[in-house]
Amino acid sequence: MATLEARMRFLYLLNIAIPGALALYHLMAPAGAARALWGSGSVAPLNPPLALPMLGAWWAAIVVVSLLGLREPYKFSPVMLMQILYKFAFLGKAIIPLAMAGRWSSIPTAPVATYASYLLPLFACAPWGYWLGGAEAGRAGEPATAGTGQLKAE
Repeated sequence: MATLEARMRFLYLLNIAIPGALALYHLMAPAGAARALWGSGSVAPLNPPLALPMLGAWWAAIVVVSLLGLREPYKFSPVMLMQILYKFAFLGKAIIPLAMAGRWSSIPTAPVATYASYLLPLFACAPWGYWLGGAEAGRAGEPATAGTGQLKAE
């Protein structure tokens, strides 16, 4: 089984590839992204018109932090928590109410499928023990140490 750092680096690579491509699309061709990914224009992400470029900028920031995370996985791991939180917020605030109202045609299928399926690797690759204080990240490939609150000195 891969180490936690290897799984984190895998997620950073996914973040560079998938949100990276989405960032470019939303920044360079927001109207095309709106039609291809978000539906006919009747869904909320198109209002205000700057929402899609703003989303593209958010994803571009995730890419930059993920590039840094390839070198120092634990230090930049909060980007994973941010992704978990905003995906749940989007699904809970935008998509579930549409589904409960029976407005299935208003649900943008590609983004919802991507967000929902991306949660699994996020949960699998996130350093939960590190975030919750049960383990500390080692340095330079050292194994994590339990709960002292201090990183090993070099």
